[in-house]
Amino acid sequence: MAGEVSVAKTDWQYTDGTVSNVITSTYAYNSYTRPATDCLVTFTYEVDGHFYGGEFHTSETYVEGQTITVGYDPANPEKNDLVKSEASNLLWVTFMWITRISIPAIFIYFLLRRC
Repeated sequence: MAGEVSVAKTDWQYTDGTVSNVITSTYAYNSYTRPATDCLVTFTYEVDGHFYGGEFHTSETYVEGQTITVGYDPANPEKNDLVKSEASNLLWVTFMWITRISIPAIFIYFLLRRC
């Protein structure tokens, strides 16, 4: 917008935000692909006693009440950006690998046990 002053994202401040709503949609591109999941996540955060909000789309799982890190422009706190947590990404990747390894291993165990 004309006349609007903003700082570079490197100068942004960070605060905790709270997930206030999650709307999940599942869809398939066609009958040959796996269904994809899209979540619309709405969140709120507080700066100097004022509350602000935002939303983003993701395929990751979020729950209402979850704490997230939000970056915001101190010159205009309504401008925000979600800061993805490396720890939550690592936890998700670990969970996916464990389930992808353990489920086939349990299946093979019971299959071999029947023989």
